Parts: sequence; structure tokens; C-alpha cells
Amino acid sequence: FFFQAEDGIRDYKVTGVQTCALPISGSEKEVPIGAKMTGGPNALGFDYFCGFTHARNIGTVIEQDHVIAHVEAVENQPLMAKKAVEWIDQRKPGEPFFLYYPLGIPHEPIVPSAEFTGKSGAQDLVRNDPKYGDWLYEGDAFLGKIMEALERNHLAENTLLIATSDNGAEHRAYAPLRESKRSIYEGGHRVPFVARWPGKIKAGSTWNHPVCLNDLMATAAELTGATIPPNAGEDSVSLVPALLGKSDAPTRDGTIHQSAGADLAMRQGPWKMIFKADGSRELYNLAADLSETKDVLRSEEHTSELQSPCNLVCRL
Repeated sequence: FFFQAEDGIRDYKVTGVQTCALPISGSEKEVPIGAKMTGGPNALGFDYFCGFTHARNIGTVIEQDHVIAHVEAVENQPLMAKKAVEWIDQRKPGEPFFLYYPLGIPHEPIVPSAEFTGKSGAQDLVRNDPKYGDWLYEGDAFLGKIMEALERNHLAENTLLIATSDNGAEHRAYAPLRESKRSIYEGGHRVPFVARWPGKIKAGSTWNHPVCLNDLMATAAELTGATIPPNAGEDSVSLVPALLGKSDAPTRDGTIHQSAGADLAMRQGPWKMIFKADGSRELYNLAADLSETKDVLRSEEHTSELQSPCNLVCRL
């Protein structure tokens, strides 16, 4: 299995499945070669780890639980892609595996390698950084290398590949969504979620209901026949019915959002009720107002529409 995001399922081990984690997040500054990392991916179930502690500290490379090298920032992401491809190339026929490959891209430092510099043709409309589009282009290319490795090793037909993100863009609002990363509005949470599983997922199919990255745990458990412990994954719901087209019904009853500023929101169907940290509330019908410009609670015209979301709030 492959999915790309910043934070992975680190407390979950499936017996008999080879697991690999590439970069993780953290806050440590550069540490000396040979320094040992405790509580890392190996301690939490991954058979192999190679990565770094933080997107802005990609010069320090850790393999398994030791610092092995210091590299220039521009060298790190090509190295991580190389390590991921090598790991896929080492898989044996019929051997189940799970690869977690979170990119440093699109985070800072923005350091596209020479191979991609000036190649994207993209224009940064927010910060006017000529390298930013090339940085994203390089990330796309690394995903392509993963896909090529799966094809080359005859693994693509029986591998579920998921590419997604854990939050909206950093200080880059993208219409029609409101605001960006860390916000309680849709620009902070709504991201692409793309899945490929030849012969299982119908090409070109879409799913029009909310899903969460939390749901990857229950999904992996169902696909592998594993049992999630009672005290784990309480808010994880399997996406198997959605992925395989077995049902058009939503997989989850509701979804909780939280902003960096401690705002909360509850999403159910098209309705999204926001509970601001200052005590105020807002309500939006995302089916009719994806940009969240019309607070239904402030509109007398929509009084009849409030029964469903008000019932939802009463249950909270």
C-alpha cells in the first residue's frame, strides 16, 4: 500500500506485512552523525525507515534509528525517492507490503533540483517565487517514479495506491475554497484524494462524500483482515465500500474539523456547523455554498433549512 501525506499510521502493525516509512515530521535541529533516535517509526512497527525529522531540517538524514548523513537540502528529496524505489524493487512476488512516503515537497525549503529547475512553466501568483512551481513539479515526478517501480516489478495490478494531503495549502487560498492551511474553513481541510487499484477501483469514478485520512487505518485493516484494538482507531471508518463501488451511501456519519486556533466544526451531509473559539457559531450548506460566504444562521430566508443541522447540534 502507498499513500502520501505528512503524518502516518504509526501505532499499527499487520503481521506478515513488510512495512516502510520514509520521512516523518518533528522539530529537532541538526544532530550529529551516529546519534540515535528513540520512539521513531521502527519502535512503532515499521521494518524500515529512512528520512528526516522536519521539512525544514531535511539536511539531516536518518536511517532506521540513527543519523547517517548530512546533505544539502537540494539533495534530500531525490535521495528519499531513490530509497523508496529501491525498497519497492526489493519486494518479493506475493509479499504484502505497506509503504508510507510523505514528501518534503511542497514545504520549505523550496529547493528544486537542477533536473526540474525552470521546467514547470508554472507561475507563483502568491509569492512570485519562480522555483515554487518547479518544486511541485519535482514532487509529481517522484510520485511517477513510485508508479513506475510498481509497474516494473509487476506490482501495480495488486497494489492500492493513494495520493493525498493532510491539509490545505500554506498561505495559498485556492478558489472557490475559503482561506488555507490551519483555517476552520474548507481551504484548511478539503484536499484531493486520488486512489488507484486496477481491476478494483473503476477508472474515472468519483466519491461525493467526506472521507478522512483517519479512515486509512480501518481501510487497511479490512483489506488485510486485521483487527484494530478496541482502544485504537475509534474515529476511523473503512473506505472499502467507497473504493470498490459497493455503495453510494456515506461511509461516515459525521466529520470533526479543528483549526490551529482551536475552532471546531462538525460536518454532516452538506451541512457544516462551525464553533469558533470565541463562542460564536456559523452554519454553511456546502452543497449550495462551497465558498462558505452565506452563514445560514444569519439568514432569515433559510429558517426552514435549519432543522437538520440543529438536530445535529442537539446531539453533540
